[in-house]
Amino acid sequence: MSLFSALTKVWDVGWKLPGAVIAARAALETGRGPLVALRTFAQATEGQLATEAADELEAALRTSLLWLHTATGVLALAADPTVVGAIDRTLHALVDLGFHVGSWRATIAVWLEE
Repeated sequence: MSLFSALTKVWDVGWKLPGAVIAARAALETGRGPLVALRTFAQATEGQLATEAADELEAALRTSLLWLHTATGVLALAADPTVVGAIDRTLHALVDLGFHVGSWRATIAVWLEE
C-alpha cells in the first residue's frame, strides 16, 4: 500500500469513527508521542484501519522522526561553543590559505611573463 493510500484510508476512517481521533488526541495530551497516538488510533478503529495502512503510516512517521532527530542533533552540535570555535578557526585558516594561494599565483604569473 502506498503512503498516499494509507493517508486516504486514515482520513476516511477518522471521519467515520471520530472516537478514534479523540483517542489519538488523548494519547498525545498525556505526553505520549505521535507513534503511540497512531497506534491508539489504529486500535480504536476496531479493525476498520487495515494493518497494512497502519504499518505504512508508522514507517513513514518513524522515518520523519528519525530525520528530525538527526537535524536537531546537528543544530545542537552547531550551537556547542567548542564546535563554533573550531568552525571559526577553520574559516580563519581557509581565508589565510586563500590569501597565500593568491599571492603565490600572482608571483607565478610574474615568472611566466619573464
